[in-house]
Amino acid sequence: MVSSKQKGSQGERKFCNWIYDELALHEKPQRNLEQVRNGGTDILLGVTRDEPHFCVEVKNRTVVDYQTFWVQAACDARLLELEPVVAITQPRREWEFLISAKLIKCDRGWLHINHRVFLEYAADRLGTYVKRPLRNKLPHMVKR
Repeated sequence: MVSSKQKGSQGERKFCNWIYDELALHEKPQRNLEQVRNGGTDILLGVTRDEPHFCVEVKNRTVVDYQTFWVQAACDARLLELEPVVAITQPRREWEFLISAKLIKCDRGWLHINHRVFLEYAADRLGTYVKRPLRNKLPHMVKR
């Protein structure tokens, strides 16, 4: 049986690999290994590690509690003055994300978006691009 810490670190490594493969980042994001001792965010995400833009909380869960996840990410991000992001992975499902509702002029809450929308959003915010946008087309858009 896998412990919750092992499951969490697996999800964090999976996210770091996925986002690095999908976006044109200069460096692969790394897990915050200090979080075990000191708490804090799972991953600081930017084009380089020295210039983070997002405070990412990764959740590798079968049961999803959006409110709890968002509060944790928003508190960590506020301390670091970064944008909060919750990245959620579940067995046999694509990544899903929570980002700030401030983007639609709402002071509280989050927007729930899929992995395709998050990649475009993150690329725009980071000033980079999605490496393989054609691969992410919806199945009905791909010629067979």
